[in-house]
Formats: sequence, C-alpha cells, structure tokens
Amino acid sequence: MLVRVTRRNGRSSYPRDVAFMKFDRRNERLVYLPTAAREEKLAAWEHGCVAEFDVGEDGQPRSLRLTPATAEERGWKLGGGNNGQRKNLSIPTRDVGVPVPGPSRAVEEVEVSPSEIVVSIPFEFTVGRTDP
Repeated sequence: MLVRVTRRNGRSSYPRDVAFMKFDRRNERLVYLPTAAREEKLAAWEHGCVAEFDVGEDGQPRSLRLTPATAEERGWKLGGGNNGQRKNLSIPTRDVGVPVPGPSRAVEEVEVSPSEIVVSIPFEFTVGRTDP
C-alpha cells in the first residue's frame, strides 16, 4: 500500500523555543506567540493576565507588560492551540495606535519576576498615543 505524504499549505510553524509577534490587521490586534516556557506560565495564571503597553516619549509602544489578573479583573487568556497550533495571546491595539504592516517577527521576552513578563514590540506604529 502506498500512502502519499503531501506538503501542508500555508506557512510552516514557528519554532517553539522562539517567541514571535504578528499583527492581525483586520482585527487590529497584536498576536503574541510565546515560547513554551512562557506559554506554560501564562496558562498557570488562573484569571488570565493584565496587558499594559509601555509607551515611549515619542508615543510609540515599545513593550508589552503582562502580569496575572486578579479574580475581580477580566484578564486576557491564551487562545488557539487547536490542531497542534501554538497558543497565542491576542491584544487589541486601539488604545496605542495601528502597527505598520509587516511579517511576523521574533521578539525578546523577559521574565522580570514570577508574576511579570515583558515582551518587546517589533513594530512601529503609524498612530502613536499622544497624551492630552
């Protein structure tokens, strides 16, 4: 018996030991694909996470700070992960602007403490936040 092996359509999967970020233009969201270690930590945060953008003096978001949400807060939770896909965190950007379109990019993620993860943002924004 012969069994044909076909190539998958679409992109190849991202390596699990590297964190990536991409932009969902239709929904205006940053999509963070954590490494396996950070995915495990985010999944352990029972109520999800609070996401805060660190915005520079120029109005450009430079990093995303993730901390555990409390029971009273409505936290962001990992989504996806169906059919062997990587889980991801999808965060709206409406409060900080619109990223300039581009391909997915590797990002640096730093575990500042057991209850804080900081992820670099590799995109420039066309409409950065300006304080009133």
